[in-house]
Amino acid sequence: IRVRDLRDGLSFGALVSGATRAALRDAEVRRELNALFERRGVIVFEGMEPSSSMQLAVSEVFGPMRDHPTINTSQAERDSSPGGIDMH
Repeated sequence: IRVRDLRDGLSFGALVSGATRAALRDAEVRRELNALFERRGVIVFEGMEPSSSMQLAVSEVFGPMRDHPTINTSQAERDSSPGGIDMH
């Protein structure tokens, strides 16, 4: 992965490119992303695969998924990804 400042002069935020499912399975990449989030507060992923499964892979880097607290919220894939809501 490649990490850059979100914008020159900002003390927060980071822009990450090169995040793939294979990269996100790497323990060192996961540690780096967690530390980056703690340091910078905001991460924007650039050029990432636009799929629900990739969004879940990124989300799981930061902790286990939890079921959405609102019963009426439409779930994306309740069986395979608790907590993933349908954003359409």
